[in-house]
Amino acid sequence: MSKLHKIVLKYGVDKLVLWTDGELTIGKLLSFSQVQAQLGYGYRKVNALRNGVALDFETSIGSEDITLVLETAANIKAAVNRRKLIRGLSKLVNLEFKRHGGRHDIFVTSEGVQIQIPRHAGDIADGTLRSIVRDAFPGTSLSKFKSKIS
Repeated sequence: MSKLHKIVLKYGVDKLVLWTDGELTIGKLLSFSQVQAQLGYGYRKVNALRNGVALDFETSIGSEDITLVLETAANIKAAVNRRKLIRGLSKLVNLEFKRHGGRHDIFVTSEGVQIQIPRHAGDIADGTLRSIVRDAFPGTSLSKFKSKIS
């Protein structure tokens, strides 16, 4: 008889505890209609985080006890403009201006990492912001970064 492993899904103020005796992927777990109904979210509009790090839908779970925090796209949507991003990065990683590019400004962190920030009006696109966060803070989720600069 195989051992049961506990999977805890935290979503906002809701929490769902599941038990499994085998491995499954995060995508498979999140696609269960019972899980979606209980937590009230759409399967493809959710990111699963473990210790603040986003996990891929193909990540296997169930071989150990695990706690996952679920975020909807609304929680991670980029609502950060250029000025707010530069101020936040300057405080967190001692960002310094290096030079102007064609459509981007190039900055350097105290660790020597080059970061390109687009020079246009409006909010920075999700993918662009995610890429900047990945360069400046490897392994940090977008929502965790946004909470640091807010």
